[in-house]
Amino acid sequence: MTETLAEGVAHAAELIAAWKRPCAVIGGAAMVLRVRARPTRDVDIVISARREDVDDLLRLGRDLGWTWDEDPQARELAEEGLIQLFRPGDRRTSFAIDLIFVDGPFLERVVARATSLTVGSVSLPVATVEDLLLLKLDAGRGIDLDDAIAIKDAFEETLDRTYLAEQADAIGVRRAIENLLGPL
Repeated sequence: MTETLAEGVAHAAELIAAWKRPCAVIGGAAMVLRVRARPTRDVDIVISARREDVDDLLRLGRDLGWTWDEDPQARELAEEGLIQLFRPGDRRTSFAIDLIFVDGPFLERVVARATSLTVGSVSLPVATVEDLLLLKLDAGRGIDLDDAIAIKDAFEETLDRTYLAEQADAIGVRRAIENLLGPL
C-alpha cells in the first residue's frame, strides 16, 4: 500500500519530536502544507544538528523504524549534512525523510522563522512562504521554479519584501527574485 503525505508527515513529526532540537519542514511537503497540492515522495527537514550528531540521528531513526543506505557514499553525504531515511520495504510506496543540517545563517533563519502547522493530529514547524520562495529560487530546478511561481501567485500581496531583499542578497538570488516579483 502506498503511504500518503499525511502518513509521511506524521512519521516526520515523530522524528522531529524525538530529536528535540529546532527544525523546519521545507521542500515539496512544505509546498503542499502552505501553498498548493503537488507531487512529492519525501519530507525535507532542515535540522539543527552537527556532523558529530550523525550517529545519534541514525540511531534515533532506527529506533523509530527508519533505515538508510549503509554504503560509503551515503555515509559521506551524512557527514556532509544530508541524511536520507527510508521506511523498510518498497521505497516506491513510502515517503522518505531528508534531514538537511543547518549550515549557515540563512538556514538558521529558516528554522527560527518556521511556524507550526497542524496536519491531522500532529503539529510540525514549516518554513514560511518567504523562506520557501528563497529556497526554491536558490535550488532553481524546474519544479522549484514552478513552486516559486505558485508562491508568487498565492502570496504576492503579503510577502515581506524587505526580508526577501535582505536574504536574496545574502544567498545570491536577488536577480531571480526580482525577475519573479519585480524590483524589491
